[in-house]
Amino acid sequence: MSFYGDNQISRQADIEFPLNNDMFLLGELDRFLLGYKDTLYQKTEDRNVKELKECQLASDILKIIDQIQSPTTEHLVQAVLTLRGLQKFLESCQESTCSDFLLKFLDFKAALKSSSFENLVKSIVSHTSQMNLEELACCILYLHRFDVPKETLKILINSFENIVKNSEDTDITESALARVCIVLRDFNDLSSFHLLNDILLIIFRKLDFYSDFETLGKITVCFQKMVPIMGIDALKRFIEKSRMVLQRSQDPEIESSRARSVLKIVLLLCFKTWQGQFASYERELLMSLSGSVKYLSAVEIAVLYDVALENMECSPLVHEIDQIINDWLSNPTGQNDSRRLFVMSLFPKMKYSNQIPEEMLKFYSEKPLCSNELYSDMNNFYYWLFTTDYSLLKEGSNVYWKRVLDYFFNFSSLISIDRLTWITLRYLNYHQARNYYSGSFEKQMCEYLMRIFFGDKNSILAPKDYVRLGLMIAFLQPSLTNITNPIWDRIVDNMSRLNVSENMSTSFILKLVLNRLQRTDRFSKFLPHYMNMLAALNNNSFEHLSCARNLNFETLNEILRAFQYREVVKTSPLFDLICDRLKEVPLESMDAKYIRDYVYNMSHCSHIDPQVTDTVIAHVIAEKETLQFGLLNILLNYTFTFGYTSENCEEFVDVMKKMILRYKNDSSGNAILRTALALCYYHALPVELTDYIFNVQFFNQLDREIQTSFNKNFVKYVRHNLMELNRAVCLDYPERDIPWFHEKYCQEIKALQRRAEDHFFDDVSQKLKEIIPTKNSVELHCVSPYYHKIDFLIHTNRKGEPVDPESCALSNLRK
Repeated sequence: MSFYGDNQISRQADIEFPLNNDMFLLGELDRFLLGYKDTLYQKTEDRNVKELKECQLASDILKIIDQIQSPTTEHLVQAVLTLRGLQKFLESCQESTCSDFLLKFLDFKAALKSSSFENLVKSIVSHTSQMNLEELACCILYLHRFDVPKETLKILINSFENIVKNSEDTDITESALARVCIVLRDFNDLSSFHLLNDILLIIFRKLDFYSDFETLGKITVCFQKMVPIMGIDALKRFIEKSRMVLQRSQDPEIESSRARSVLKIVLLLCFKTWQGQFASYERELLMSLSGSVKYLSAVEIAVLYDVALENMECSPLVHEIDQIINDWLSNPTGQNDSRRLFVMSLFPKMKYSNQIPEEMLKFYSEKPLCSNELYSDMNNFYYWLFTTDYSLLKEGSNVYWKRVLDYFFNFSSLISIDRLTWITLRYLNYHQARNYYSGSFEKQMCEYLMRIFFGDKNSILAPKDYVRLGLMIAFLQPSLTNITNPIWDRIVDNMSRLNVSENMSTSFILKLVLNRLQRTDRFSKFLPHYMNMLAALNNNSFEHLSCARNLNFETLNEILRAFQYREVVKTSPLFDLICDRLKEVPLESMDAKYIRDYVYNMSHCSHIDPQVTDTVIAHVIAEKETLQFGLLNILLNYTFTFGYTSENCEEFVDVMKKMILRYKNDSSGNAILRTALALCYYHALPVELTDYIFNVQFFNQLDREIQTSFNKNFVKYVRHNLMELNRAVCLDYPERDIPWFHEKYCQEIKALQRRAEDHFFDDVSQKLKEIIPTKNSVELHCVSPYYHKIDFLIHTNRKGEPVDPESCALSNLRK
């Protein structure tokens, strides 16, 4: 997250509620500027520095610098600090329509494009030899935020590196290292990684001397940018140190710093590079944040909430954040403020809400992308763009992908191959999930990808990049005009070099390419290459399973997910091998989010493994106090779908009964219906839950969920689940006097159904009529009083003899 790289004061003031009027926004300007303008030179007596601190227009800042005949280092650096504070304020409150605000916004844009700003950058470069580490670090990070060219920043970074090499470790501040690490990771080149390695060594030489939360947070920012070069042993040593620092007594005055430091460490542990080895410590840190959420900013709470939901094992923390969200929703102050709604849209709980206004779409469609950070904000917003207004959803999607193209043209020098493939993969996901199509985006994106794929430097593309780019071009250009047989052969050859995660993402892209080409006349041309790629990916998975005997639960899940994407026959040797390896995973290595992924993958593979499922259920029972209700609900529905009764079924169902009664008010109506139906199957439906569901208030809740759902099929799911539960309760619990009120609904569904031709059914019915010649005694395609489908119904009398129901007395009739 970009806000971790900035000043602590500015992060505290990043987003606060309410921001409900333009006058308040303009009043906040001083507070934002304070966070940056006093980063350095707090006690200066220089008149020019003081004037720079008081400026509230970018043009005024540059004018002062132009008027100084020989600006000093202090003048130049202070100008950068004040500009950054102004930029941060403008980007945090851009939706304001106040004329003064708009003037400041336009003034700032013009200033960054002016010759005065170019002169400022040149002066900074010429003064690098006179700057200390803190001054250089601020200039490097904030000029990077102004999108100054990489070549210019490299000059500053070289000066920074020279000072670091010639300084004692005690003279090097962690804040300077953190700022520079952010830029180095963005550059992602060999020289940057070399300097990151030097910084890593410096931090570990000083590690024993760190004792406060602020410093711990700063070095964690450094480590987040060093993950590719940071080994497991180094991280273990850092974790030991963080435990010692975080065990200090909790002082309310420093609790805010502690909470932010813990969040940064959690985000460091979330990297997939660690393969879940530190899941227990991550869970411990998340649980320690209970009661401290109030010290975080709104955006930080959104990040924490996302991590906690993904972790699946921090039920108290999730409940605490839910309460905060509910308080925000119930507070009418600033309810229509678009910045407020933008922040709220970051929360998964809000993504199905209709509170995303049309004004936000208009804002993002009209505002120019004045910085890379604004693109990140827009990216976050559109990630959660769900609404029942389908025209608004289509308009928002068109705006988003148009702005992505603008981003490519405006910031092409900042876009790495990884970023390029990530954005394209996101479009493929978007296309798959929402059936969305943008011809202009696909055409221009395809041209952009082909320039790289067929360019002079394609020989140095990594195997994963070559494979992904080739498949993405095949998706965006279904005619396959430019992909020849030698290219397909090279793609297949590179697939043997993919790691587990790359195999999974490649399998997903290949699935989308197959789905698109199946509808074209090019499918027959593509099919032989598809079979070769399928075999290559399967062989790659076999190699990973064969070469490493101690694969963890996460890695095995990724191999299983890749297999599921490829839609291979579920009885293949590869699937059997994956299932066998999953049985070897010890109970203590299981993690809640990996259990969720396992259940998801197995459900899509239409398979249940009794041994692994029993192990998972045993783990869930042991950790029931901290696990989120959502995970238990997923697992219960999984066993119910396959009709499986585990060894610990009675204890597991008892846990679920208590959980659903505890969290029924915080759960969605459809989830409650599915849980109740599963409990009914296991003959464990509580009376309290029956009374809660078959109630007018609960039906009103279902109506509200249907109204706010973006999924057109959601109403069908809800109505069908309610009908099945109504039927199950009537049959299994008649003593509860729940009426059967789905007669009309079942009749409507039955009228819409059309029987497909079934030769086997026809043969059986013909044979029955030959065996039982009695007229009308065999009835086909019937339904029970509760509309269970019955293929063949034979009418008999009390003696069991076939009879014609029309000629037999009702009292003597049996079925």
